[in-house]
Amino acid sequence: SSLNPRIFNVLQKSLVFGQLSRDQIEKVLCFCQIRKFSAEEILSEKGVNASEFYIILKGKIRYISFSNDGSIKNSFIKSKI
Repeated sequence: SSLNPRIFNVLQKSLVFGQLSRDQIEKVLCFCQIRKFSAEEILSEKGVNASEFYIILKGKIRYISFSNDGSIKNSFIKSKI
């Protein structure tokens, strides 16, 4: 199998995919692609329908919510799984 062991291990440890069998995870991986993002790149915005699902393999992601006046209401950083 051409299964990437690193990605398989991340999925297997995740809350969302951890209960799936190896075959099921392989099916999920058929739809996956590795992408790199630059610092400060926006991946998603509130109120916009999502068309993608992200699994962080390396690095950190910052979640930010804003008040009505545009100031930062909440912000936290999440490391990879």
